[in-house]
Amino acid sequence: MASHQQPWLFPELERLHLPKLKYDTRLYASASEAKCSEALQKYIPGWMPVWGKTIQIDIGNHRAVDFRIGNTLVEFHPICIWREMDSINAQAKFAALYKGMTTEQKAAFREAMADEQEMQYKKKRKMALEACPDRKLRECKLVICKDEVQFYAKVLVPYAKQAVPSPVNWVKWWRG
Repeated sequence: MASHQQPWLFPELERLHLPKLKYDTRLYASASEAKCSEALQKYIPGWMPVWGKTIQIDIGNHRAVDFRIGNTLVEFHPICIWREMDSINAQAKFAALYKGMTTEQKAAFREAMADEQEMQYKKKRKMALEACPDRKLRECKLVICKDEVQFYAKVLVPYAKQAVPSPVNWVKWWRG
């Protein structure tokens, strides 16, 4: 987190459901990446975390993609509104506006901001991948998941070769 970012401006927006997990910090950048890897190992036969090949795949310009499953690259990127905003002035203005909103307005604001920031992130990652010096990686499909529900729907369900838990049981496992 950059020193100018102030997560306390939006405390209600930061209730992420990240897994509680001890993980190898040499292999994973976050607990959520470790949890995704655990799920991939469990539900995708033969998938193993191998640095640079199936996890943290270098796409050039000091960028990496979290996971690779065959010809699919998967990026797990939870949207934290304060983390995505670069301008401290914008953060402060949004925080002031947010405090005066009704519950319904706050929900609409969170949804709109998260949608916009998700699209901005996707655009940045696609541009980074298009600039990748490795042609085979440029040709891979890019899947971006902002939470465990999207990871389940976009990655586990389509790529698993065995039965996956129900969505409810998946979320319980993730948050457990």
